[in-house]
Amino acid sequence: MCPASTEILEGFTSLGDFRGRSQKLYSLLSEENSKYNLTRIVSEEDFWIKHVMDSLLLLSYRPGLLEGRHEIADLGCGAGFPSLILAMALPECEFTAIDSVLKKTRFVSFAAESLCLGNLKVLRGRGRELGLQGCWRGRFDMLVARAVGSATEVYREARGLLKPGGEIVMYKTPGAATAEVPGLKAAAGLQCDVGDVYGLPGGAGSRCFISCRI
Repeated sequence: MCPASTEILEGFTSLGDFRGRSQKLYSLLSEENSKYNLTRIVSEEDFWIKHVMDSLLLLSYRPGLLEGRHEIADLGCGAGFPSLILAMALPECEFTAIDSVLKKTRFVSFAAESLCLGNLKVLRGRGRELGLQGCWRGRFDMLVARAVGSATEVYREARGLLKPGGEIVMYKTPGAATAEVPGLKAAAGLQCDVGDVYGLPGGAGSRCFISCRI
């Protein structure tokens, strides 16, 4: 197993007010979740482990994101994870959070404004349809997807949004990665990579990443 995600979080506590902004995000999420269902993760401990730390694991898998400017899309962003967390951690990068569900895009827009995240924009729509539009087709260096369907489905939705050589990175459990990679390779005809396994603290599970380049 690779280093626990607590070590990753410790690396960001000195970057501005990351911890404070994350705490504010939890308050916003809790308030809105009491009005309508945004996420099943409602306790503060689960928020820090299963939203914040899990989102940041991408930076252990792709540490190059910590350097330079990258344009990144979050497909099926839901309540804004990982895009809200990554936008706070990577202020030099530009993020676009995409979802087809209005209540979710409204919340992510509200949270981004409340947290003064000028590097995060929000789109309501489906990846495959947006990828046919001139302003979004071939736009992104990387597309991330977390808990939004099978690897093959994500690839089919995402491929039009990526630049040539762009990368799709999918958050998966190790079991899901093992099960889904053969189908992705058959559908996409691309070389796919499955990264190391990362453990979440408190026995909250484990995570790995599937990636492929267009």
